[in-house]
Amino acid sequence: MCRRVYASLLGLAKLRIQCCGILIREMRDSTINYKLVRPSLNVFKWKPPDQGSYKINCKAVIDVRGGWIGLGIVIRDVSGLVMASCSLRIAAGVDVWAANSLAILKSIQFDSECGMFPFIIEFDAKRVVNWNNNSSHMNSNYGTILGDIDELSSHWSGSNINWVPAVCNTVALGLAKEALRLDEDQL
Repeated sequence: MCRRVYASLLGLAKLRIQCCGILIREMRDSTINYKLVRPSLNVFKWKPPDQGSYKINCKAVIDVRGGWIGLGIVIRDVSGLVMASCSLRIAAGVDVWAANSLAILKSIQFDSECGMFPFIIEFDAKRVVNWNNNSSHMNSNYGTILGDIDELSSHWSGSNINWVPAVCNTVALGLAKEALRLDEDQL
């Protein structure tokens, strides 16, 4: 199933590239003057982890009506090669912050099962990353989940959780959305 998800994501990327090529050709061949917009100088690029480490990107999406959480997890090595990925669908009536906390917890658990240490988690929910890194979660509604994250990640020195913009988590987002379409989890 993961190969099918990867193939469908790759197919979407190829389709977008083709559409961009068509648009560029139409602009070039047109008599209309188009104003080109410069890309932002603050472009985020994927940065590999240190040698011997793994990078985990994870994402949670919520289906409020159905009471489901979709989680997407992708683990890459220093060259960017996908070493493991999964889509998990969890029946849970929780809010966005609990779902995001669960995404990190499940990522660490999945990484543990795969045996890829040390790891760096990149996640786009800044509040959850700050709660975890500042240990400011002890009295929060999510203290139990975040405490489990602390406990699990403390076993591997050099492992940490960093914030990244959402644009850096698009593959994990695709896997999370796919999870909501599944009848069972795909590892």
